Amino acid sequence: MVYIVLFLLLGLLSPAHAQENNGKSIQILLKGKVIDEFTGSPMSVQMEFRSPDGRKFKIQSNSKDGYFQQTANAGETFDVILTNYDIIRQTEKITFKDTTKYIEQELIIKVKKLATGLILFRYDAFSAGSASINEATRKALEEVKTIMQFNRSVKFAFLLNAHDTYSKTVSEEKAAPKKGKKKDPKPQPSTKVIEPDPALIKALVGKRLEAVMTIVDSWKAFSQRITVSPDYSAGEPSAGVKFPTFLVIVKEVKNALELN
Repeated sequence: MVYIVLFLLLGLLSPAHAQENNGKSIQILLKGKVIDEFTGSPMSVQMEFRSPDGRKFKIQSNSKDGYFQQTANAGETFDVILTNYDIIRQTEKITFKDTTKYIEQELIIKVKKLATGLILFRYDAFSAGSASINEATRKALEEVKTIMQFNRSVKFAFLLNAHDTYSKTVSEEKAAPKKGKKKDPKPQPSTKVIEPDPALIKALVGKRLEAVMTIVDSWKAFSQRITVSPDYSAGEPSAGVKFPTFLVIVKEVKNALELN
C-alpha cells in the first residue's frame, strides 16, 4: 500500500503532470521581437519552428516593429531557423517555460543584417611581411561561403592591405630638471612610427591578393559574386594593436524582386 501511495505522489510531481490541467496541456504565449544586432532596428524575418518529433511550422516577424508571437505547450523546445534575403541565416533554440498555469514569455532575438557597405568581418589574416593566409582565416572564410549559399543575391568585396607592416613604438623620455624645482616634471612619451618602403608594401599586398584569389577561384560559382581589391594606404598604426589585414565588406544585397 505504501508503494502505491509513493508511486501516485511521484506521478503528481512529475514534469509531465506540470504541463497538464484537467487533461489539457498548458499553453504558453511567446511574445518576441527580432532586431538587427548592429543597429537595434526591428527586422522582418521568416521563422521556422522545428520540434524534436518532426513537427514544423512557419511564422514571420512584423516589418514595422519586429514583433512576433507563438503559442506552444509548456516545456516544449524548438529549433527556430531565422532567414531572409538580407540577414545571415541563424538557428535559435527556444524552450517554452515549464509551468502549471498560463503565462506569457518574452524574448528578443538579434540577427545580423546585411547592408551595402557594412564591414562584416575583419581578419588578422597574415603574419607581418607574409603572404600566407593563416589557418584561422581559412576556416573563417567558410562562413562567407555559407552566407552566399543561403543569401543568393549578396555580393562581397574583399579588401587586402599591409597595415601590419607599420609599427608604432612609444618610449618614455626623462625631461631635464628645471631650476628652482624640487621635482622633475613628468616624462613625456615619445612616439616613433616606422613606415616601410611603399614599393615593398605594394609588392606584399599584390602577393596577398594572389593568395586570396586562389581561394576565391576554388569556390567556383560563388567566385562570381566576390571582388578582391588591394589597399595600399598607410593605415593608422597603434602600439600593441593587431591590424585587420583582410576586410570582408557587403558590396550588394537585393531581394528577389530587385533581381529581375
